[in-house]
Amino acid sequence: MLTNHLLFALFSGTCAALGSLFGKIAFGNHDVIDHMMVTINGMVLDMFDIDVPLYYVGYICKTMVLLLFIVFNVLMWLFFSKAMALSTSTVEATVVNMAANFIISGFIGRICFGEHASILFYVGLSFILLGLFIILSNQNKDTKFVDDEKME
Repeated sequence: MLTNHLLFALFSGTCAALGSLFGKIAFGNHDVIDHMMVTINGMVLDMFDIDVPLYYVGYICKTMVLLLFIVFNVLMWLFFSKAMALSTSTVEATVVNMAANFIISGFIGRICFGEHASILFYVGLSFILLGLFIILSNQNKDTKFVDDEKME
C-alpha cells in the first residue's frame, strides 16, 4: 500500500525524470528546440498573421525549457524532502525516488528521443525493483513487530 511518504518519493522521482528531460532539451538536444521554434512560429502566423523572427521564438523556447528544468528540479527537492520527513527510513524514500526516476527516465528516453535500452538497463532495473521490494517488505515487518511489542 502506498502511504504519503511513498507517494511523495514517487512524485519526487517523477519530477527528477522530467527535470532531466528538460535539462537534456535545454542543454543538449537542439533538434527539439528547433522543432518547437518552427511549430510555435507557424501557430503565431496562423492565429495572428504575424511573422515573428525565429531567433525571438528561439529565445522564448529556450527560456521556457530552462524554466521547466528549474521548476521540476525544485519540485523534486520539495517532494523528496517531504518524503524524507514523513518516512521512518531515509533509505526507503531514497530507493523509491531512485526507482521512479530510473523507470520514468527510461520511458521518456524511449518515447521522446527514440533511445533503445540495452540488456544492462533491464538488469539494473530488475535489481532496483528487487531491492525496493526487499526494503519495503522488511519495513512492513519491522513496523508490525514494533506495533506488536507496543500492544504487549
